Formats: sequence, C-alpha cells, structure tokens
Amino acid sequence: MVPYDPIADFTPITVMLKSYVILVANPAFPAKDIRELMDYARRHPGAVNYGTNGTGTGHHLLGDQLARLGRVNMIHVPYKSGAPSLLAGVTGEVQVVVSAAGSAMPFVKSGKLRLLGVLDEERSRALPNAQAVTEVLPGFMSTPSWLAFFGPARLPRPVVDRLHQAITQGANQPEVRARFDQVGQQVVGNTPEQFAASIKKEIADYKVLVAASGIKPE
Repeated sequence: MVPYDPIADFTPITVMLKSYVILVANPAFPAKDIRELMDYARRHPGAVNYGTNGTGTGHHLLGDQLARLGRVNMIHVPYKSGAPSLLAGVTGEVQVVVSAAGSAMPFVKSGKLRLLGVLDEERSRALPNAQAVTEVLPGFMSTPSWLAFFGPARLPRPVVDRLHQAITQGANQPEVRARFDQVGQQVVGNTPEQFAASIKKEIADYKVLVAASGIKPE
C-alpha cells in the first residue's frame, strides 16, 4: 500500500506525454504484426513466449490480456526491468516483448527488433503504420505510460491554469512534438478535468484487468 491517495492528495494539471506500449519481436520470429502473432500462437499452442518488466506490472497485464482475448496460450517470462526483457528479445531468449515505445524503438530502428503493433485502442500518431491491437482484438483495454504534472491537493485554480498553459505551450512546439514522435511518444496536453477523469478510468480498468488475470502478489 502506498502512503497516499492518488486522487485526493494531488491536483491533476496535465498529461504532457503518452508513451505507447508496443509489442516487438525478435527479427527471426515469423509474425510481422499482431494478427499474424495471434494466428501463429493458435497454430502453435504454448510455443510462444513473451518478456515483460516483471510479474504483476502493467506490461504483464497487457500480455495476459492479449493471450486471454486472443484465446491463445503464450508463456510469460518476467524480468527485473524493461531493459533486460528487451535484450532477451534481441538475443532470442524470448520471441516477443511487451515494452514502452520509448525504450524499444531504438532497437526497432536499428533492426534488432521488429515492431508488431501498438497495445492501444488507436494507432499512434508517432507510429502510424503500426497496427493497433483493437484492430485484431476489439475490447482490448490499454494501460499506457504517461509523463504528467501534478500539484499538491487543493492547489488554487489560477495557479493550475498558469502551469497548464506554460507546460502545454512548451510541449506543443513543433520541434518538441517532432522529437517525441521519433521515439514513439505523443504529446497530450489535456485539461485538468480530462486528466482527473482519465486517472479514475485507469484505476477502474486496472482493477478489471487484475481480477481477470488472476495474478497474485509474489
């Protein structure tokens, strides 16, 4: 348990960046996108393994959901963090890796990993050619990573508005947006109200995903 209430103890200001979670594969793996991955896993039950940054993490929940909705048997291989899971994908220790786009895209661009798709409800503006998982598995619930700004509880609204304006103006500079697009991260700049609503939705979504997965704390 954390010693704070994530809703009551902070004032949401804005999400500056959304980092898409993507699915990448060793280049020797035969699938070229998420649909082909699902088809391959159905033809070869239990033969596909996927690495994540640990048991019970958001990436594990996404991989578990992928297998459940796709009705396939894929073996989860947890690592201590994202970096070793990506290296395992590069060496072929695992065939597929669930990873934050910002961490995985350098490997994709160098040809050491292949991008299969985006584990989100929509295609990424930064990765427009990457298949969104909902194109294959409707109803998939995403758990994106984000970089956001909060203030202390009950921060006066004029202060919130000034901070919001400064942050979003800086993040929306064309050269800034372009730089983030290069690494698969998307500038958001939503309102405080939209941010607050998204927090509540994500907490509810995580409860559903954890319950459905049956994952227990280790």
